Amino acid sequence: MGRYLTEDDSICAVATPPGHGGIGVIRLSGEGSERIIRPLCGFLPESLESHKVYYGMLQNEGEELDEVLVSFFEQGRSFTGDETFEISFHGNPLIGKQILRALIEKGARPAAPGEFTYRAFMNGRIDLTQAEAVLSLIESRSEQAGKQALRQVCGSLKQELAGIEEALTLSLAHMEANLDFAAEDIVIEQDSITIERLAAVKAELDTIISGYRRGRLLNHGYKVAIVGSPNVGKSSLLNRVLGEDKAIVTNVPGTTRDIVTGELNIDGYLVSFSDTAGLRKTTDQVEQIGIEKTRSEIQDADLIWFVDEPNLPGESLQMDERGLRVRNKSDISRTPDFEGISVSAKTGEGIDQLLADLKGRLIEQGEESAPALLQSRHYELLSKSREAVDRGLALLKESSSPEFVIAETQEALSFVMEVLGKRFDDEVMDRVFKEFCLGK
Repeated sequence: MGRYLTEDDSICAVATPPGHGGIGVIRLSGEGSERIIRPLCGFLPESLESHKVYYGMLQNEGEELDEVLVSFFEQGRSFTGDETFEISFHGNPLIGKQILRALIEKGARPAAPGEFTYRAFMNGRIDLTQAEAVLSLIESRSEQAGKQALRQVCGSLKQELAGIEEALTLSLAHMEANLDFAAEDIVIEQDSITIERLAAVKAELDTIISGYRRGRLLNHGYKVAIVGSPNVGKSSLLNRVLGEDKAIVTNVPGTTRDIVTGELNIDGYLVSFSDTAGLRKTTDQVEQIGIEKTRSEIQDADLIWFVDEPNLPGESLQMDERGLRVRNKSDISRTPDFEGISVSAKTGEGIDQLLADLKGRLIEQGEESAPALLQSRHYELLSKSREAVDRGLALLKESSSPEFVIAETQEALSFVMEVLGKRFDDEVMDRVFKEFCLGK
């Protein structure tokens, strides 16, 4: 990969977030790392033991820089697969810069973003799905997202795709053997068996692909849009749900002109709430822009709370399965036959019921037992693989020429291998690793 210069030199970077903290960690990895660190850490014994921590004063040319802990990981037993040292220092960025400068003076170079994980991939420590899951784990913003990312770091998706890869490879081998021995009327495998195997592959791909919606839910959060006519209490409802004064509340209709958002972590799921401009006919140009944003928010929402109040019909809106009617101001007046949930943003009455309904929807859409596809790259490639399998199956059932079936199966296999990183180019690597931070 072009931006990683060479892959056999020693690289270093701070592996902890920027800023002050209790400790900071610098990672040094690559061939020659021990030679680089020894002049700085005279306390290291002559013979190092992998996965052991050493304590002492780190010095550069006689100048004491910090008391540190140095962890050593021998080649083949580190995250990258290369010889690696991790230096824990007091978490002052100035100290970190001094240590990095000393390491570079001794022969290391600064790591590029994601280079440690890239080396782990190139050294066969992880496949590409696991490398991408490392980033998802770092960036996860909810407990459920973190759990799913950790499963993929541990190889859950890799294992699923390995079975699909094996089935496609086996089908290809048998079809090509049938083609080779066609002149001798020797059949290595009946078409009916190949059809059965490819149908099973298609079903597995369908299951994995269907998890992309859940992956989106885990990665980006569940979006709740609060919509309705002006002055029905949308902003008050947002503030009550969030437990803070996020949106401005007045008696003047049309106060909310732009989207006001807030987030909650509910049962391990990230939920984003949007308070929108009131829907009504208006000649106010600024308010019209806000209403257009409201309609866009409705399109993107996973759940829409249509808020009104007693004796106020509001604007007629198209309801679908994402919609829930919420009647506000139940402390003033009640509607016994109302089909929805009655609340009072003022007193908090009914809010627990509203949130219980939301939790039920989260559990329904984010069942932990269901697989989740976290990366759009995986969704795109596996969708293409599934389409190729489908075409191959159709050709096989029509008794088409074996060459055409083989071509479709080979294409299906190539997309799976690209997901796993067994087939890649610089463009693929740039897409995967460009979002990584330094030190990872």
